[in-house]
Amino acid sequence: MTISWASLLGESGARFDGGRLVDFGDLHAEASAAAGENVVADLSHFGLIIAGGPQAGEFLQGQFTNDLHTLSADRHGLGAYCSPKGRVLATFRVFRRQAAWHIRLPIELTGPVLERLQLYKMRAQVELGSASDDLLRLGASGPTIAQLLEHELGPVPSEDGAAADGELSVLRVSGEHPRFEIYGALDAVSQLWSRLVRQARPVGPRAWALTDIRAGVPNIYRQTAESFIPQMLGLETLGAVSFTKGCYPGQEVVARTQHLGAVKRRLFSARARSARELPDPATPLRAKLEDAIREAGTIIEAAWSPRGGVDLLAVMSLAVVESETVAHLEAGDAVPLDAIRPAVQSASG
Repeated sequence: MTISWASLLGESGARFDGGRLVDFGDLHAEASAAAGENVVADLSHFGLIIAGGPQAGEFLQGQFTNDLHTLSADRHGLGAYCSPKGRVLATFRVFRRQAAWHIRLPIELTGPVLERLQLYKMRAQVELGSASDDLLRLGASGPTIAQLLEHELGPVPSEDGAAADGELSVLRVSGEHPRFEIYGALDAVSQLWSRLVRQARPVGPRAWALTDIRAGVPNIYRQTAESFIPQMLGLETLGAVSFTKGCYPGQEVVARTQHLGAVKRRLFSARARSARELPDPATPLRAKLEDAIREAGTIIEAAWSPRGGVDLLAVMSLAVVESETVAHLEAGDAVPLDAIRPAVQSASG
């Protein structure tokens, strides 16, 4: 994060810890705002990998689960990068900006993923690098956020999965309310931020995570890398997996799992009503099944709930969910989960 960008966020009330944005003064109020009001978020906790060159598209097509041939300057999509064993190393959003491919993923994974891509590049005519220092990232969400953005920028994408490429790249992403991700250089993004915060509440990364959780979009972090195959995360339902595109690392495992229908764990959303601490990714869930305490699942991501407690995404055992056994979050005392339901309902961007 540049000094000038951090200074601008500070003028809006940002609080930092070790150089990383935490919030804008009130985590719980920000969660309530993210659930039903217009909000704008700094997305510096996500990083960007850039891929250019004449063979960049074909190279990435042979690395990722999604079909890049369906994407263009006006379409973006979700995808995953898998190990040869079909385990998800990272989930991401990929889009075109000024003829280059950009891959947005948690900033802590940009280095490892970039290093792995470099390893597979060999003689392909593709240039790989980080764009995290070159482009700022914003999120915007809310009932009338599209109208606010149109007032500031002109027409914006009107459907999930659509994108607009210009001085600012504007992506419409899925959510309970209209949501957008916006990418651009410091001056253009700073000007937009200054105008938006007059009409929308600034929020930190935990509030933005709530909008992802409610959209059923799973973010893989360092703690959960290589823990799941794509179907456990519902990625095939989100349009992040193609079964017709051809080979990529782990493709045989992913295709065989889809053909056999052998997934015993799936992505669910839930609420830990009495949780007093925010659980980290990879925190285990437990349940009593057949007179024994068994592992019930693993947390993917959690955020403070506007209704109190914690809202979360977790990969959970179908046997536990279908038995209606009460699953618990182990946080000192056992915290029961309720409102458990499939996280992904239909394909979206």
